[in-house]
Amino acid sequence: MSAGHTKLKPQHAPKAPHEDPEFLESTPARPLRILAEYLHPLAQLKKEGIADTIVMFGSARIEPRDIAQARVTRLKNESVKKLSAANKAKHRADVRHAKSLLEMSQYYEEARELSHKITSWSLTLGPKPRRFVICSGGGPGIMEAANRGAIEAGGKSIGLSIELPHEQFANAYISPELSFNFHYFFMRKLWFAQIAKALVVFPGGFGTMDELWEMLTLLQTGKLAKHNIIVIYGRKYWDKVLNWQAMVNWGTINEDEYKMLQFADSVDEAFDLATVASEIIVRIYLTIGFTTLTGLVVLAVTSTNGWQRRLGPRRWQRLHYIIYGLALLAVIHFCLQSKLDEWEPTVMAGIYLWLMGCRAVTWRLGRGKLPLWAMMSVSIAATALTALGEAFYFWIAMGAPFGLVVAADFSLDTGVRPAWIVLVSTAAVALVGAARNLVKPPRKTRLKPA
Repeated sequence: MSAGHTKLKPQHAPKAPHEDPEFLESTPARPLRILAEYLHPLAQLKKEGIADTIVMFGSARIEPRDIAQARVTRLKNESVKKLSAANKAKHRADVRHAKSLLEMSQYYEEARELSHKITSWSLTLGPKPRRFVICSGGGPGIMEAANRGAIEAGGKSIGLSIELPHEQFANAYISPELSFNFHYFFMRKLWFAQIAKALVVFPGGFGTMDELWEMLTLLQTGKLAKHNIIVIYGRKYWDKVLNWQAMVNWGTINEDEYKMLQFADSVDEAFDLATVASEIIVRIYLTIGFTTLTGLVVLAVTSTNGWQRRLGPRRWQRLHYIIYGLALLAVIHFCLQSKLDEWEPTVMAGIYLWLMGCRAVTWRLGRGKLPLWAMMSVSIAATALTALGEAFYFWIAMGAPFGLVVAADFSLDTGVRPAWIVLVSTAAVALVGAARNLVKPPRKTRLKPA
């Protein structure tokens, strides 16, 4: 060591980037913040078992009837005799505004009642998964009424709040575990649309119309499924604010696009409209599950020696071939049930493809044990179809680039994807089967002449 050189003291290592608030709030870290606003709701909704939602929009400035009535009463009871002319004019304007708010308060009460009715109905469908959960923008007014009706019915509800310089705060009726706060409007809109089955639009201003146009555009362009419905609530208000038919007359929309709108003026009307599409979905889902269960019961009952004798070997065997169709229905039912998490049903679908492939190869090669090369070939084919199927799902559901998803499925950089699970599990079964045959070769049986 040279003379005069001072020994440096050890320093603390800097914080990791994800622990550095200054970096996380910087412009370069914006993609991380955007991704967080997708992943955090995704994880929480999955944890709570939320399958889909019914979204309710409306003005944040519409109040409960009791508050609006109290304001009108207070203003009417105020003495105006000693007020100046200017203050009297202001008082008259305040009374008119208060009466307008009182009239609009009917929409708060009706949104609250509708939410209560929808939630009571959705609770009858069971908690696994939770279907048709009320979702609002998380703020006051109609949003508060939606969350309030849900909690009064004994159910959970979602609130998607947004950081604004005024007006917005999370209302007290949102389920705490389903209360989300967003910085980016477009991420909030994504979660409004991502798992919604119906949208009920109450009277509102710019924000309400912004969300309405967004949903209508997604529906018009096929980015939302066609069975999703949009209910415009309160024609008395909306027909004065917007001339829907004029858009048709001028040719800016066509009749089919106009029919995307459903109108309601009462809670019962809105409930019927909001649940029609949902009932269809539920009935398909339940029908598949009931059919599968009934088929399995039939197979279980007939899986006895007595039924084999009654039906005869050939008819009994033909009956039990339906197990393949029942297995396919079970996989479809699993996919319909797992709305936000496609991972497990994709794995099950891949394994089903492998089993059916092995069965098809068995029929092709003749009865007996499958050679290892055949089982491994089917394993590779099932893996490829699993990756393609998952990529197709993300392309249809979210518009993700098909090629990029396929590449991610085969890359371990993105973690272990369903295709890898299918490959490893089916290959392991094939290798175990081959090893057993080496240890204990299969007995040769002489077939009797027909």
